Amino acid sequence: MYNESYFDAQQNYLKILEIAPNKDMRLFGTGLSYFFSSLNKNESLTYFEMVKSVSRTDTLTELDYYLGRGNQLTSNFEVAVQHYENIPKQSNQKTVF
Repeated sequence: MYNESYFDAQQNYLKILEIAPNKDMRLFGTGLSYFFSSLNKNESLTYFEMVKSVSRTDTLTELDYYLGRGNQLTSNFEVAVQHYENIPKQSNQKTVF
């Protein structure tokens, strides 16, 4: 993904997920490859939700940011706000929203 080859990254992550489908960092990487691509951004939410279901709450503190941002981009504003509100709880910082 460093060269912004998000489609290639998606294909590689999907192959890896066939081997080990419930690994949180692999699911997160797949979600990011969709999130940063110009096509199928909303597909990232599928993978971010899967990460949330298989990982501990403190594993990926930025997950709620990406869930919030993804829902915001798809006009699911109430869900986005819920995820944004979880960010300060996890990071022990004051909210900036």
